[in-house]
This record gives sequence, C-alpha cells and structure tokens, in this order.
Amino acid sequence: MRTLSGLFLTIAIISVMAAGASSQSQGSSPTPPDTADLARQTLPSVVKSCNDFGFNLFRAVAAQKAQRDNVLVSPLSAYIALAMAYNGAAGATRDSIAKAMELESLSDSLLNNAIRTLLTGLVQADTGVTIDLANSLWYHKTTIVRQRFVDLCQIYFSADVRRMNLHTQAAVDMINGWIQLVTREHITSIVDRLTLENAKALLVNGLCFEGEWTFPFDSTKTRTDKFQVPGDSAIDCHMMYRSTEEDAQLFRKFYGHRPLTYFENKLFQGVNLGYGSRGLLMTVLLPDSLSSIEALVAQLSEGNWRAWQQIPTGGSFYLGLPKFRFECETPLKQALDSLGMGIMFAENADFSNMFSDSIGTVSDVRQKTYVEVSEKGTKAAAATVIMYADSVPPSLIANRPFLFLIHDRETGLILFIGKVAKPKW
Repeated sequence: MRTLSGLFLTIAIISVMAAGASSQSQGSSPTPPDTADLARQTLPSVVKSCNDFGFNLFRAVAAQKAQRDNVLVSPLSAYIALAMAYNGAAGATRDSIAKAMELESLSDSLLNNAIRTLLTGLVQADTGVTIDLANSLWYHKTTIVRQRFVDLCQIYFSADVRRMNLHTQAAVDMINGWIQLVTREHITSIVDRLTLENAKALLVNGLCFEGEWTFPFDSTKTRTDKFQVPGDSAIDCHMMYRSTEEDAQLFRKFYGHRPLTYFENKLFQGVNLGYGSRGLLMTVLLPDSLSSIEALVAQLSEGNWRAWQQIPTGGSFYLGLPKFRFECETPLKQALDSLGMGIMFAENADFSNMFSDSIGTVSDVRQKTYVEVSEKGTKAAAATVIMYADSVPPSLIANRPFLFLIHDRETGLILFIGKVAKPKW
C-alpha cells in the first residue's frame, strides 16, 4: 500500500517458502496433523485477519508520517513475522497479539496450518509472477530456544534457523546478506551493530514481488506531466498514459477482455491492472477531487475493501499513472502499541513458549519496503524483523530540547545551566 499522487496501491502477494535449518533446545516437537481440508476452510478467516490487521497497521503508520511522505507497508510480511512471535508468546502477551490480529477464534493448529496452506498454495495463482518469500529465526549462542518453538517455525513457516554470536559484525553481515538474497537486493540491510548489541533472538520475514503487466504501457506515450504535492506546488513526474478504446481494439481481438477495468463511487475513482495471467492485480484508488487521501485512508477496512471489489466496472476510460519508485523504513513499535500489542515491548512480556528461561521481551519491530512501478510492471520488496532482548535497556536520545548543568560532583556547586533547543556547530 502506498500514498503517492493521492493513489493507494494494493498488491496481492503470493509466496513460496525457503528451507529450514537446525537448532538446539527443549520440549516436545509438534507433529503436523493431516488437516488440509480444515486448513482450507480456515483460510478465509486468516485472510480476513491479515487484511484487517494490514489496514489497521497502514492507518497507524500513515498517521505517523507527514502529508508529503510516501508510505508503503507489507501487511503480509508483518503478519507472518508476528504469527511466529504469537506462537512463542503466552499469557497476557499472547492475548494482546491475538486480539490485535483477530486470532481469538483460531486454535494454534488451525492458524498454523492455514498459514502454511496460504504460503504454499497461492504460488500456483499466477505462474507469470515471481515471488520469493522466506522466514528465519536467529538466536544468540547462549540463548536456549524451546525445541517445540523451533519445530513450529520450521514445519509451518519453513523457517531457516541459525544459532550464533549475534553481537558481532559477522552476524550483522549474515542477517543483512540473508535479506539481500530474499529481496533480490532491493533491500540491502535491516540491522546494524547497535541494534544487535543486546539481541537475544530475531524473527525475520523477507519477501520480493516481481510482476510484469499483462498489458504493458507503451513507453512512447509516457511524457512529463505535473503532480500536485500535498500542501505544496506541483512537481514534474513521468506520467504513463493509455486509452482503453485503443487497448480494446488491440487486445480484445486476441484476449477476449479489456486489459484494465474501471470503477468508481462517491469516494474515489478506481482501476484494476493485471499482472501475468491476471492472477494478481494492482488496484489504484484516486480520491474524489473534493475529498482527500486522508479521508480515503480513514475508510480503509476489510468490509469496505470487499464491498469496493464488488462495484460494477465501467466502459471506456483514459488512464494516466505516474512512474514511481521509493523505499520506506518504518519502526512499527508505535503503530503496534496503538493496536494493542504494547505489552510485548514491556519488561513483563511473556514469551515462555519461545525461551526456556521464560525471559525475553521484544525490543524493536521494524519494516523496510521498496516499490518500483514502470511501463513494464512492478517490483516490490519487504523485510520485517522482530528483535528480542533479555530486558529493555533504558535509552536517552537527545533529539528534542533538553537541559544541561555543569557542576562540581563533590560540593554540588553548579557552574552552568543551559537549555538546548536548536543545536548549532
């Protein structure tokens, strides 16, 4: 999803999983039950849960950004990473994640089997689109992760599991290298030495989407045009153009249907553009000229999304869509806290189903995303990392006005008192 040119991008993502690895720990291992039919019946509930969570997450993240900022989140990447974390949580921590992700009605077995079905089955939806998706669990050499949790991650999420010294540059390079490989180098790093300094374990999801339009734009029709930036003057952009009248004459003869479908209501104008054999779509929503992108974002919900997809499509229309590419790095802690998951960041967080010593709190959740849309198609990538620490060390980042005092330690005599409101050098 994105906000650029007042447009909202939704990319349906299918996935193929990476291989697992080895680990050490304790606990009995789960045996995957033969529940394929039940998993397929549960799938609509999991899809609804993921979409609901995704819209809530997008609204929370967008609220953190300025009007001029582009926004891009991957609900799927965050959902998968948090689903792994959910398997390791217990007590009130587990309950808070379940409520925010609408998992209360699903047993662990139903949830995990449905996710496995989703992540392995949808890859057949469109052979003309390339998807890479992988999960991993990294934990520090002195940490004992419960064997049952390791097995769950490997069986249901096909997670790669690594035990190593996380507090080294070698670990930073290895984790970032793993992300680069999964995302085809669209995302090159997500951790550094500082973020791993107190790390106990990390759960990581990476995905990459590359799809060519079923009917590409004609690059000879792309021209420089104006784009209105919120609260500012217009800027130049490379606008891709096409007319469905012209498309129909060319494509309907060979394919029997229009290359694009148009729909509208009082809130927006919409268009669906297909990838590959049209198993995946990009839906673009342009707010009504008398409304705003913020008003449209406020209407995002699973119910509205399903209703909008049922709007009858219209006839001929003229489309102008800007070429764009951008990346977005988003700390998700504030957004997840606003959705009711704050307890997993607190010192009393309970991840006893993950760690044998029952000690561990989420110190950070972050996501990096990338998108590129051109005449040929779309490339998009995301990486989500959940970082655990034994405890959350206090931090002081003087990034807002502060006071300072210079004083004698022995006598307490104060020599200077100052306030820094605008640092200069």
